[in-house]
Amino acid sequence: MRKKRILSGILIVVIMVISVMISCVYAEEKVDLKLRLEKGQSYKTKTTQDMKINQTVPGQVVTITQKTEMRNMYTVEDVQADSTLVLKVTYDAILSKIWIPDPNQNIEYDSSDTSVSSDNPIASIFGAIAGQSLIITITSDGHVKEIKGADALWERIQEKINELSEGGPERAGMETQMKMQYSEEALKTNTENSFNMYPDNPIGIGDTWQRKTTMNQGFPMVIDAIYTLKERKNGIAVIDVFAMIQTNRDVGPIEMGPDKIQYNMSGSVTGIMEIQESTGWIKHSNQNMRLTGSIIVQSPEIQQPISMPISVTGTINVEPY
Repeated sequence: MRKKRILSGILIVVIMVISVMISCVYAEEKVDLKLRLEKGQSYKTKTTQDMKINQTVPGQVVTITQKTEMRNMYTVEDVQADSTLVLKVTYDAILSKIWIPDPNQNIEYDSSDTSVSSDNPIASIFGAIAGQSLIITITSDGHVKEIKGADALWERIQEKINELSEGGPERAGMETQMKMQYSEEALKTNTENSFNMYPDNPIGIGDTWQRKTTMNQGFPMVIDAIYTLKERKNGIAVIDVFAMIQTNRDVGPIEMGPDKIQYNMSGSVTGIMEIQESTGWIKHSNQNMRLTGSIIVQSPEIQQPISMPISVTGTINVEPY
């Protein structure tokens, strides 16, 4: 009996040691996060931005709230020998709501609701975008090599902008805003920003890596991001995101008709990102943004530039639909 108890005790110890060894081996496993999509597969992604903007103009503080929802479908057209992907990106649906309290003005557009007609310029321009597609060639680590179809898309947008009053501030402002998002350079930069988070090497829990993004147009900014692999569960890599944002001071003011606008802002983004390990595709992302600073406006109608304080807070959520 004593011998059996001793052997039983040894067996329990051996099992415990093996269990510890297995857990240690698993803890040392690393994951190589890259885009690994299959030809013919489609992925539907909804990106929702909820923003609150406090803008101080001479004599008052104006608070503007804005919600934008973009539903994009990504279809894998081809996978090249070096794992570079050719994706067809379709703007499946667009929803935009802007609330301006003074004057009391609500601007809304929903491309999925054809029963509602609107003559506001945003609805007209978004109507030219909804349903359109681009062909994007992107490497497995998220770098955009080529975009096809950007010229045709911009022509549709420009046609709607040209219908606005020539020389008016609304037309100049709308053209500047749309170029910030839908010119070929902006599309390439914005797409790469969406995928510029993959590490150079396989990573384990607790590992960190950095990515720096520089934007030279629109709202010119430099984003220094730090990513940390927080945990792995059920084939999903959970990543902490922290990024510092600064105005790109190498870029001059934005021309908006005869006026010029210079941003001087800084802030941060924090959040969590979930990436499917087998495909490298973002399953969910929830991020909080906070920016403060000022906007300097120069206009022929005023003698001196005007500096207006501004703050922006909001959330950016990405999920399938």
